[in-house]
Amino acid sequence: MKKLIFPILLVIFLAVGAVGAGGEIYGTIETTRGEVLTGPIRWDANDNFWGDQLNARKTEPIQERDPEDGFRLSLFGWEIINNSSSQGRAYKQFSIPFGHLRSIEPEGSSGAVLELKNGERVHVERSSSDLGRGLELVIEDADRGTVEIPWRRLARVEFAGNQNEGRDGQRLYGTVTSRAGEFTGFIIWDRDESLAEDILDGEEGGRDHEIPFHEIVTIEPAGSGAARVGLKSGEELTLRGTNDVNADNRGVIVVLEGLGNVEVGWRELEKVVFRDPPASPTYGKFDGGRRLSGKVRTPGGQVYEGEITWDMDESNSWESLDGEVDDIEYSILFQYVQSIKPAGSGSAEVRLSDDRSLVLSGSNDVNGENRGIMVTAADGTTTILGWEDVELVEFD
Repeated sequence: MKKLIFPILLVIFLAVGAVGAGGEIYGTIETTRGEVLTGPIRWDANDNFWGDQLNARKTEPIQERDPEDGFRLSLFGWEIINNSSSQGRAYKQFSIPFGHLRSIEPEGSSGAVLELKNGERVHVERSSSDLGRGLELVIEDADRGTVEIPWRRLARVEFAGNQNEGRDGQRLYGTVTSRAGEFTGFIIWDRDESLAEDILDGEEGGRDHEIPFHEIVTIEPAGSGAARVGLKSGEELTLRGTNDVNADNRGVIVVLEGLGNVEVGWRELEKVVFRDPPASPTYGKFDGGRRLSGKVRTPGGQVYEGEITWDMDESNSWESLDGEVDDIEYSILFQYVQSIKPAGSGSAEVRLSDDRSLVLSGSNDVNGENRGIMVTAADGTTTILGWEDVELVEFD
């Protein structure tokens, strides 16, 4: 929804800044019936805060790189190195934090036009339930209360800052202990539940339980089929029977300051301890992002400088570099990436802006299946480098 390897436990703490209140998604929804509703917005059931991401795909196809072929071509200002085009059509996967968006307008049955704060307009199509029919879009209007808006009635969403406390105090937060270490930050359970009012389902001894997360202190897997759940009352339950509490769980996501997201699967999960959350980043903390730029050095010492498109796909600071460390999935926002150094055909060393290093593998973002690193110089000359032609990439 992603590594230098750490020989000791990896502990990442969420740095709490004075971000103030108003971290929940907020704005005005206009419907095709002429209704205008304003208030906090819950997008697709589990996106509530400005740092949560809208997932889609860009409408234009990209060229796939065939690593079996290699040639160098200069034509009309384009220089292509160790790259060739296949006949297949791949589309750019697209994820962006809601805080970077100014507005969303539906486009057809499953597409949308996104306007970013920096003025850029992006046409996207459905790749998940974040767009199109099936989207669960709910707004808390001051006059009408809770209103659910189906996609067919949505005309436009205009986002805005909100100075009210809202749901910041309800956000799930705590420490997730895994086999690879500890991660402290905002938590999304089973890729779904992110608020204290959300429900953990399971059964014990033939009795069904629906437990609000605000009553839960700890959750520990008990094998593949159950979980021990510690409650604030002091009671401990061993629940089973749903993917909230067994190996069918889709993953526990932790949102980390200065990095992005990590996702811990059930097999790697050891324990979750919940505690009171800090305030979430406000709408004003997001600026619409910037174009990736920097220098790419080849093994032969040649340096290409300019705008960078990674894997022929990611070109903005709010996009993600994906990979794994010790079966933990990482999704690192490019705004926090200082440099990337290929480490053979299977991995890459990624240095973050705070000088932490991770060795990532398991994704074409960070191995020899990378479709190419494109550099566009100030004079418009474009160079596409294959994975084996890159020694180091340093971002501005």
